[in-house]
Amino acid sequence: MKQGEVDSAERRALNLFDNWNDVTECVPKHSGYYYEMQAVITDAVHCGIQQALKDFKPLDSEEQVKDSIMEGGVHGKVKLVEPLYVNGEVYVSSNEVGIVTAYLPEDKTFAVFFGKERWITFEETEEDFNNRVKWIEKGE
Repeated sequence: MKQGEVDSAERRALNLFDNWNDVTECVPKHSGYYYEMQAVITDAVHCGIQQALKDFKPLDSEEQVKDSIMEGGVHGKVKLVEPLYVNGEVYVSSNEVGIVTAYLPEDKTFAVFFGKERWITFEETEEDFNNRVKWIEKGE
C-alpha cells in the first residue's frame, strides 16, 4: 500500500471521528483525551491495513504502551476512603478498586478507571488525592 493511500485512510477515519464528535461533543477538542482518541483511530486504520495485507507486526504505539507501563504509566490501584456519590446515589463504593491511569502533576490531575465506563478525573493536589484514596498497589 502506498503512503498516500495510508494517509488518505487515516484522514477519512479521523474525519469520521470529528464528525461524530462534533455532534456528540463527547471528547473536548484539543484535550489529552481527544489526541488519545485520534491515536487509537490511527492505530485502528493500521490494524485494518495489516489485516488486509496479512502483514502483521507490532505497531509503534504497542511498544510505547509497553514502555509506559514499564516506566510506571499505570500508576497503581486505589480504593476510595469514602464512597463517591452522584445525585445522592453511590457511584463508586469504598470497596471498589480503581486503576490510576494518569497523573499530571502540572495540572494537578489524576485519572482513575473504576470499570463499567466509570472514568473519574480528580483535579486536586497530590496530597488531597492521597487523602481521598487508599493505595492498594503503587507503581514506581
